[in-house]
Amino acid sequence: MDRTWSASAQRRLLAASFVLLAWACTRDAARPAQATAVPAADNLPMRNTICGSTQRADRGDAAGVWLADAPSATAHFLAFGDSGTGEPSQFRVAAAMITYCQQHPCDFALHTGDIFYPVGISGTDDPRLKDRFEGPYAPLGIPIWLTLGNHDYYPPANPNAAVAYTHISPSKAWRMPAKYYTFVEHGIRFLALDTSRPDAAQENWARKVLAENEQPWVIAFGHHPRLSDSRHGDADGDLAEWLDRVLCHRVDLLVSGHDHALEVMKPRCGVHQLVTGGGGAGLYDINPSDKSTFLAHSFGFLYLETEGATLRAHFLDDAGKPLCETAWRKAGSPPACGDDGVCNGACTQDPDCTRQACGPDGRCNSACTRDPDCIRAGACACDRDPLICEVRVPGSADLCACDAACQASPAACVADTVCDPGCPAGRDPDCH
Repeated sequence: MDRTWSASAQRRLLAASFVLLAWACTRDAARPAQATAVPAADNLPMRNTICGSTQRADRGDAAGVWLADAPSATAHFLAFGDSGTGEPSQFRVAAAMITYCQQHPCDFALHTGDIFYPVGISGTDDPRLKDRFEGPYAPLGIPIWLTLGNHDYYPPANPNAAVAYTHISPSKAWRMPAKYYTFVEHGIRFLALDTSRPDAAQENWARKVLAENEQPWVIAFGHHPRLSDSRHGDADGDLAEWLDRVLCHRVDLLVSGHDHALEVMKPRCGVHQLVTGGGGAGLYDINPSDKSTFLAHSFGFLYLETEGATLRAHFLDDAGKPLCETAWRKAGSPPACGDDGVCNGACTQDPDCTRQACGPDGRCNSACTRDPDCIRAGACACDRDPLICEVRVPGSADLCACDAACQASPAACVADTVCDPGCPAGRDPDCH
């Protein structure tokens, strides 16, 4: 038999060998992150994959007040959640964060809840505190501010033990002074929420904290997201309404977990939203919709930094590989009425509003001053969000008379630690 092969036959064999080798490698390799992203504008140099676009972060308040001065403080911090399984995935994410912080400045970290699985700790002597917290995260050498997730409440868990451990953590890394609390770091006001227990007392506390806040950036973090394109989806019912009342137009960013994925959601009622639930628990499927600009079915973490007037967010996987980067700019004045990529609701003719669905599409766009959907029969022209008391013109104190959120009973206009927008000027002592 002739054992001499033609050159073409040899090439075919070599190609087949490479295909087989590639199949074998991918078969045995760790599953790569599955991500979907919407390309962003090219108006900001990005070091890695872009997710979302660089946007203004002017949240305003119920009177349309804009920040007078751009912030100058600088901060660098991590955010992660849904971690405490004790599985290799948890320790891979922890190792990736440690390596990343050896190469980048890290001042502190946020934990968005579900610190332990399947249930929370019942006492400060729970061995998981050592095995699944101190062991993987103490080497970071930074404070970790924590919130409670739904698993941290499952019996026989004792959430008070999680608070008490703050005082005896050997590494001093565990920081949970209360089930919900606030602190300031590097010019940022942080609001740690207990979204598993969204009651009136916590809401009144949060409103009081935010009413008295003087920090340029305000970031809330808690377990449940307001919007999500993963298994649990958007918050609904009482929790959705509670989150809107607490956060809308009062904070710049909400960081959450609960859905085991990495997500960048489009801003809603002035609040940008990030989901970082890839800390180690089993991953959930992702379901892309027009609410999100980036989704990843991946373990990983979030790294945030303020650089002057910019807040930048980086998602990285459990090997420290960059997945996406997005940013928001804090401005010192309302957006201009020209062609600047931002639809300014104070302008009657802003060309950017034409590109942001200000026409009759069945939805009221609160950024548009003349969206016909906002003035449909039976609707108040100012009632763009039923939970927010809007003004007729941003910057004025003229309230919308028919806006349901602006109405207040006489009993609400008393000293109850909440400044009620429906009270006539000077009537509510909490507004001073």
